[in-house]
Amino acid sequence: MAVKEVNIVLAGVGGQGVVVAADILGVAAIKTGLNVRIRNVHGLAQREGSVYSHVRIGDGVFGPKIPPLKAHAIVGFELSEAARHLHLLNPEFGILLLNGRLIYPLAHYTGHVAYPSKEEILSKILASVRAEAVHLIDADALALRAGNPRTVNVVMLGALSATGILPFSPELLVEAVRERVPKFALEENEKAFWLGYEEVSGGRTREA
Repeated sequence: MAVKEVNIVLAGVGGQGVVVAADILGVAAIKTGLNVRIRNVHGLAQREGSVYSHVRIGDGVFGPKIPPLKAHAIVGFELSEAARHLHLLNPEFGILLLNGRLIYPLAHYTGHVAYPSKEEILSKILASVRAEAVHLIDADALALRAGNPRTVNVVMLGALSATGILPFSPELLVEAVRERVPKFALEENEKAFWLGYEEVSGGRTREA
């Protein structure tokens, strides 16, 4: 399978499973026989600190860092973190997947930092990206429907798979999910994946 390059940015905060999601994409790429390079960056805080991953898949990929304007997709697990990476998104073909959740840092609650509202951040994001490129998802609600609030990352992977930009099938990505998540949570994670998939596919089934 010849795939020159697919670049994915995963952006969120500590505790949302960003790095696990990057690992799952890496496992799926390897199963497909493709080169993959991953760059993980963790914030200072173990929980709710900034975390992002660059995932580069394809025969023409050698370095792990995605250059500006070269991302095929930004997967935002949290709104403000997605906004920080918009400069990487290609303006012509890039896709933006957004979990509609804003997580305020501790400094906001202590009064040390004036933080914009969810509406302000979302408005600025939508003003800078092609309308047809944006998929706004309530991944937290879908994770709860799946039976486990910690499956937000897998919901977002299902949504990403439904866009069709990944060089492997959703079924193969589910196989990678099974290999990377705890065995006791397999059922919830698989359900979370397909809920995210169907959210972006407009309810179209995986076989359609």
